[in-house]
Amino acid sequence: MPTIFEINKYWNLPEEAVNILVANMNPRQLAADEISRKFTRLMIRGGTEKPIWASVCLDKPYRIFGHIAESRPDRLCLAMADFSYELAQPLSDTNRPLAGFIHFMSKDVAKVMAGKSPLFDAAWNLLKDLDEKKQWLCFCDPLPDDWVTEMEKKDDETLTRIIEFHKNWTPNLTYDEEAWNDIRSALMKENLADALRLSTALSEKYPSSVHASLGLGLAYQYMDMTDLALVNFRKAIAFRDLARADNSKPPNKVYYPEMGNRMYKLMMKLAMQEIEETFAASWAAENIGDILLKLGETDEAIASWQQSVDIYSGADAATKLGRYFIDSGQYDKAKVVCVKRSIEHPLDDKNWILLGKIFQEKRARREAVDAFSKGYQLNVSSAEANYYLGMSLVHYAFSEHSEPFKDRQLKFPFDATPLYARGVYHLKYCIRNGTPPPYAWCLLGMGYFGTGKYPLAVNAFTEFLKQEPEAAGGWNNLAFAYSLCGDYENAMNASEKALKLEPDDANAIDTMGLIQLRKGNVREALDSFNKAVNLDPKNVAVYCNLAETYTKMGEPHKATDNYRIAKYLAPVKTWQWTIDHPGLASAVQKDTSSNNQMMV
Repeated sequence: MPTIFEINKYWNLPEEAVNILVANMNPRQLAADEISRKFTRLMIRGGTEKPIWASVCLDKPYRIFGHIAESRPDRLCLAMADFSYELAQPLSDTNRPLAGFIHFMSKDVAKVMAGKSPLFDAAWNLLKDLDEKKQWLCFCDPLPDDWVTEMEKKDDETLTRIIEFHKNWTPNLTYDEEAWNDIRSALMKENLADALRLSTALSEKYPSSVHASLGLGLAYQYMDMTDLALVNFRKAIAFRDLARADNSKPPNKVYYPEMGNRMYKLMMKLAMQEIEETFAASWAAENIGDILLKLGETDEAIASWQQSVDIYSGADAATKLGRYFIDSGQYDKAKVVCVKRSIEHPLDDKNWILLGKIFQEKRARREAVDAFSKGYQLNVSSAEANYYLGMSLVHYAFSEHSEPFKDRQLKFPFDATPLYARGVYHLKYCIRNGTPPPYAWCLLGMGYFGTGKYPLAVNAFTEFLKQEPEAAGGWNNLAFAYSLCGDYENAMNASEKALKLEPDDANAIDTMGLIQLRKGNVREALDSFNKAVNLDPKNVAVYCNLAETYTKMGEPHKATDNYRIAKYLAPVKTWQWTIDHPGLASAVQKDTSSNNQMMV
């Protein structure tokens, strides 16, 4: 009767299982402890990146290695083993491999193999009801005698054919690591003559060398000989495709002592070559895109960058694609590229920065903060990452503080102070450790606004205006900062400069009105606010300021009207205003209590 054992997490075989293994392996005369040790090692390694799911132990050794070798799929999902796990001597007429185990990497493989022969039918009958998340050792009943006799007769012929193929198989190896390192070294030192000489020599040695063509292409590119560079870059891609076609059918992985070392070395060289040629061809396609973009052939450049990414998903061309789409305003296309790369290469900090820029442009403030945060976490010392994270935090804090919460039932506004404080931290790091854009100082000033540090906001806006003296918004912010510090003279001067640059800017006129109101010039303030509201009828802040002005003028009805318009446009903003200005709130309350019929 077949017997099934679950392999526990410590890889300990039950005593009963060891006893059956000893009995079945009797032809090899292995000790019980050696059997257990070898089996455990096999189950852990499994010959793949993950352990074997189930091992089926046959009742005795069978000469059916050839049948198993020819039956299994191309991918390494089904393995077989001699009872000894390794052969002590080369193959001969008296020393043929005896199949004792079939190792299934997953349950799906066992299901696919069912029906191919009585051997795999017997295995599937044992395995079909077992949990695919555990590991198993199974012992099956004897195989049909007639079928075994037929397979063993064919086994010698099958094995001979496989072995001869292995002995004669030689892949097309063109990768010379030492030569390529010399070429790269010459290119890095800008010794272009040496790079050309070394690349030409490698090309003569291996006419279809991907790296020789890449080296020539890079040298010609640095020499601004774009036509020759394009020719050689395209050759590199073509040679890589040719090599993949020539080596597309590696031998079935059944190794024997007399050719095991040779096969192992060849397979390792081939694997290394395929990896290096993939990088090289991707680099060549990326450089083709760079050249074509300079020549003004934008569509072809984008296609080449996409080809680079298709060859190797980790190529820098993906970043260039995303940046190009962002710069050209094609945010949906940029998002597709960057999201895909964030999934395939989540540790690429620059890609997260690009993704954050996309969200920022689409006004997805929360998503922008998340993307910039991931970019920052991957490179905390990056001035760029700190700048964009600080920027997004300040923008997000401002939007949360000032925009209506349509989907939230909150009585009072969101407290954005912690977001402003975090934004200030990252912006200060960027300013100290990098070469920040002038806007960093403006953002820093906004951050200080949000944290109530108005004198520091004055300093930040002043620094911004040293670099951007024609920025009307910067003068307006400086004026507002001075007014919050009580310095109305400097506030007025800054406000006048803002209006000189942008005379029809509603926000600048509103700021002028606030300064006039704080100085006690109520009539002048009223004129400024009325002018601002005519220019921007949906500006909530202006209506709030008008309400406060009418309150000071003793006209609660007009104050209430403007307050209600502001509340209609942005309820959360006006809630904040009533908290900051209790006099206005009481005036509104007084007026509404005596005029309940007034509704907006």
